[in-house]
Amino acid sequence: MPRPFPLAAWGFVVLLGVAGIAAPSAAGIRPGGTALTGTATVETSTGPGLSITSFTIVPSTVVKATPMVLNVTVVGGTPPLTFAYSNLPVGCPSLNETPLACDPGEVRTFDVIAQVTDLVGDVATANATLTVTPGGGTPPTITSFTAGPSSVAVGEVTLLTVVAASQSTTPTSALSYTYLGLPLGCATFNESTLECVPQRSGTYVLHVQVTDGFGLFAVATTNLSVTGSEPSAPAAGAEPGPVWVYGLALGAIVVAGVIVARRPRRRRPPPPPSPPE
Repeated sequence: MPRPFPLAAWGFVVLLGVAGIAAPSAAGIRPGGTALTGTATVETSTGPGLSITSFTIVPSTVVKATPMVLNVTVVGGTPPLTFAYSNLPVGCPSLNETPLACDPGEVRTFDVIAQVTDLVGDVATANATLTVTPGGGTPPTITSFTAGPSSVAVGEVTLLTVVAASQSTTPTSALSYTYLGLPLGCATFNESTLECVPQRSGTYVLHVQVTDGFGLFAVATTNLSVTGSEPSAPAAGAEPGPVWVYGLALGAIVVAGVIVARRPRRRRPPPPPSPPE
């Protein structure tokens, strides 16, 4: 006669059956249906929530004034979606669009932020790095920088002349010029020949910076000697000469007008002769 199965053993079998039902029915699947891939993945919302799955800048390192494209990939959210960008370089305005194409005009590294907002006010943001380089090869070259004449008296004219050439794709005609160390009476302008009329004596070391369209630049120096004394200011309380001359001339005109306009006095007729006695 077979021995009865112990009650404890029956309990163990029941537990095994329950465990078998709760176990995954296929490898890589757990209750709830989320796939396990074995590698870290970015979770994205598939309901009304909003998220950015990617934010790319192509190319992420770009030469100044050449095209690039910003692209944002979004899931979820309630349409319509609104796109905005911040920390963009000069030449790249923030527009409500993706992809966004522009030509950066500023040389440095930017931490660009993309923000997406949906109809119900959900917001998602993402960051991407953009590096803008000068490009264009080497800086411009300055062949000569002279002051002619290099020695002048106060109030005399000297011409500062720069001869430079671009070594990049920037045309030589598009080079920009900045002058530093100028004496009193001279101001910097963006021109290769600058007229200077110094108003203070001294010995000056002048500098010029020539910059191309990529932000690359070269610097050159020259010397200028200014002799003589500064124009003297009028004494305190004294009227300036031109005003005095004008006042005198105006007074003469007024006086002359009075003389011309004045009527001559009428002479009285002589008394009649007395009758003879």
